[in-house]
Amino acid sequence: RVGLRSLVTQATALGALAGVVTFALVGWLVGRPLGRLAEFARRVGAGDLSARVSTPDSGEEITTLAVEMNHMAERLDAARLAVEEANAERLAAMDRLRHADRLRTVGELASALAHELGTPLNVVSGHARMIEQDETATADLRDSARTVLEQSARMTRTLRDLLDFARRRGPQVAEIGRAHV
Repeated sequence: RVGLRSLVTQATALGALAGVVTFALVGWLVGRPLGRLAEFARRVGAGDLSARVSTPDSGEEITTLAVEMNHMAERLDAARLAVEEANAERLAAMDRLRHADRLRTVGELASALAHELGTPLNVVSGHARMIEQDETATADLRDSARTVLEQSARMTRTLRDLLDFARRRGPQVAEIGRAHV
């Protein structure tokens, strides 16, 4: 009986010792790397795509998983950069479209302004020309009519330039001089 009891006690002690050693080894060989992988996954999930998990040089499955997770983080970081660049290009294109729309609106306003001012300006010019050519008008009145004609001609040129600016034009082709070598 004592031998059997001693055998059972020794077997139980060896079993407990084997369990503790197994638990420690599994914790050290599997638990620690899995803990690092979990921490890495939390950092990537929080947006830190520059995070990397250290990998031992062994060919274990956990090492393979760590290497693949590092590659995943690199690809996610590259994709994030591509999205940021595309977003910046999209915003720049929207700004260019807004600017083009403002220029179109300015062109429409210039056209309307030229039309609204052009007709009365023609009437004023016509009356000034009639006064300038009237033989019965005084010299001061004719001088004033010439001044009105000069200023109305200047305003007409300005309106024409404004209309030329407002008109849509296709691309302009021009010859560029060749450099002599």
